Amino acid sequence: MPETTGRETVVRNRFSRSIGSGISSLTSGGREYFVLEHKSNSKRYRAGQQKEIIVDYVELGRDSKCAIRYSPEDVTVSRRHAAITKEGGTWVVLNLSETNPTLLNGRPVNKKYYLSSGDEIQLSLEGPKVAFIVPGNNKTGSLSIGKRMTLFSEQALKPYKRAIAGLIALVVAISALAGYFIYDLNKQNINLQTQATEIKKQLRDSVSISQERADTLEKMNLKLAQESEKAKRRVRGLRNELRKVNEERRGAQAPTIPGTSAPANSNIEALYKDVYLVRVSRVKVTQPDGEILRPDNLVWQGTGFLTKDNRFVTARHVIEPWFYPLDADENPDMLLLNVLRHNYGGTINLEVEAISSTGKKLKFELTDFEIDRTGDKSQEVDVEGQPHVIRHALENPNDIAWAKINQEGSLLTDPGSSDRLQATRDLYILGYPLGFGASDPGTQMAPIYSTAKVGRPGLENSSIITSNNSIESGNSGGPVFIYEDGKYKVIGVVSGGWGEEVGRIIPIKLIY
Repeated sequence: MPETTGRETVVRNRFSRSIGSGISSLTSGGREYFVLEHKSNSKRYRAGQQKEIIVDYVELGRDSKCAIRYSPEDVTVSRRHAAITKEGGTWVVLNLSETNPTLLNGRPVNKKYYLSSGDEIQLSLEGPKVAFIVPGNNKTGSLSIGKRMTLFSEQALKPYKRAIAGLIALVVAISALAGYFIYDLNKQNINLQTQATEIKKQLRDSVSISQERADTLEKMNLKLAQESEKAKRRVRGLRNELRKVNEERRGAQAPTIPGTSAPANSNIEALYKDVYLVRVSRVKVTQPDGEILRPDNLVWQGTGFLTKDNRFVTARHVIEPWFYPLDADENPDMLLLNVLRHNYGGTINLEVEAISSTGKKLKFELTDFEIDRTGDKSQEVDVEGQPHVIRHALENPNDIAWAKINQEGSLLTDPGSSDRLQATRDLYILGYPLGFGASDPGTQMAPIYSTAKVGRPGLENSSIITSNNSIESGNSGGPVFIYEDGKYKVIGVVSGGWGEEVGRIIPIKLIY
């Protein structure tokens, strides 16, 4: 799976600090907001018009980044004229203009002044006026989540690259609600666009989920709990089976399969140059209105490799992790991207960089990869009584992605062997687990070598099951080899594992 320990912890902490109070403006119903009421007519606003402000910093002026934006015809208003911000538990008005004054109750503000409910702010001596009002119940929890989303999108996406705050605010809003109801819709050809339109209409109209729908969700939640318990029992049974195999191997010498043992001089180092550290360095989200969000601190990494037939291969969840929202608490950003994509019409693209131990670099975008999404399924996320639809690949065996490029690698593939492997067969893995081997990418890096054994003959849910493996986070997307006739041959791609014993390999034959 993509690396989520060590370096990512630092990234997440830095990311959290960068969005500051913006996140809690949406997620915490106990936060405060205020209202700005226009006291005079202007090109964009009429007298008496009001706007709730739910962020801790908002600017007024003619600049396109200002949340309260005046027309270019309001010549007495500067581009960035004034701002209202929160200091501790008090609201403050700031004068940002060097040419036009900001007045509070008719008196010029030098740099800043503290606000009270009912104060009147004027932009220039002859400019427009607004009243600062603190409602009696000014907790954001008194506003519907739909309205909070709309207000936060309008206000927090404006100054100083607050697009990051707007994106992550919705992530935490969803994840902080403690979980979601999952169910199998059993309709492979559902029209998601129609359903998303209906959901948005429900959000706008503040319609609560009917009792019938709530009962349906409860039944589906019960069904999922039962299916989850069945899956756990199956994994426990598989572990017991593997344990028996290992005990039998300890009691008797396993038969030797001719040509499969990797000799000490097999020169596996020759394969290193075509095993790449994969870094997702930039996520770009395009909203339906055309606005682009670039959360610069949202990064992760995995492994990929280049085959002799010009294919760059990695795991799908390395480049589309939002289709694998296993845990809303651990991966709130991925759940958000899924919700944005399937409910609000957003599109997602990535800048992917692959780095070889030789220093060679390859560049990709998400659209460069071939991905089989036909096995994906729908789930419903319940947010404050309102449904959101997501699509997931948790049960899709095709956790593999590849791009055809005009460069030839050295790694040989053997698509036909993956479903004929016998238990205890040796497997060899190269990758960058936990970021090891890539502390200094491009100069002193080399993939980490590890081994595993085939845990059972044939395939389980279209996957090769392994035991005695050393698969770690960051290995995902790396090549898995057998050694035969004096050659290493790729038979699969690292997908992940369960606990410390059981691993999952995606057969390379799925892309041939």
